[in-house]
Amino acid sequence: MSIGGKREAWLVTACGRKGSGKSYETTKEIEDYVRTLNRKFLILDLNNEFGQYRPILCDERNIKLFVAQKSVEVRRIAPFKKGGIKTLDELKNDMDVLLAHYRDGGLLIEDPALILGDSLDKEFVGAVCTLRHKSVDIILHFQSLSKTGHPKLVANTNILRYHRVEDTVERSKDKFVGKIEILKIAEAISRNKVEFGLDLQRDYEKKNPDYRINPKKQKEYEDIYNKYCRVFIWINYDNQRLSGRFNAQDMRDGIFRYMSENRSTTINFEKEKIDRTGTKIYKTRAKL
Repeated sequence: MSIGGKREAWLVTACGRKGSGKSYETTKEIEDYVRTLNRKFLILDLNNEFGQYRPILCDERNIKLFVAQKSVEVRRIAPFKKGGIKTLDELKNDMDVLLAHYRDGGLLIEDPALILGDSLDKEFVGAVCTLRHKSVDIILHFQSLSKTGHPKLVANTNILRYHRVEDTVERSKDKFVGKIEILKIAEAISRNKVEFGLDLQRDYEKKNPDYRINPKKQKEYEDIYNKYCRVFIWINYDNQRLSGRFNAQDMRDGIFRYMSENRSTTINFEKEKIDRTGTKIYKTRAKL
């Protein structure tokens, strides 16, 4: 799903644990964005995961020059300086410079919680939302679902890209009022596929104990992980729709799991529905 098009600038959040495929999928999105929209893209590469792109010095002058240049390209702000790694204060300064002076392009901020901690401050969230009025499409990466749950961030997010995470929707349900059902269905689809993939890997390990030293078998083993454990789901907050790396059967299985795990708010609720005459729509559980 591209974040391009004739529209207002978008805010996309992506959550997923390390190795879940966030950076891989975002790289594809960045390349598509630059190619189709002919717009520049900057990456605040806090975890040094986008080394394929040339670094740019992050100060007011350089950012303004990048905005003004005619050539369209992807650049990154690396987490290094002469003589070593940047401090957290220096990384925060880079982020502040970007939020203050960047415009008319795409921007990825990789794991802002690394700088700001578990609780995103109001100034950061406010600055991110303000950037959208400067024609900046923004992608934010987080390693857990809960960190995407700042109230103002949720209210301004167009799409959440949900990868494999360790925390649950239930644990953060107070942060996502009005979005719980669609989040739990996405969670169920993801967990079904991940659990199936992990089971396949365990079976493969038993049948192929030499897979670690056999290049062909190692690739087959990794392919299982990539197919099932790197699943992601686009959750469109604007129209309450799901899309991504799953099929119709995955959706049905996910809805079944969601309903089974949330009986009091799904099956029992449906069972009590009545029509306009006051008659129960489902007279028996079998008709549900």
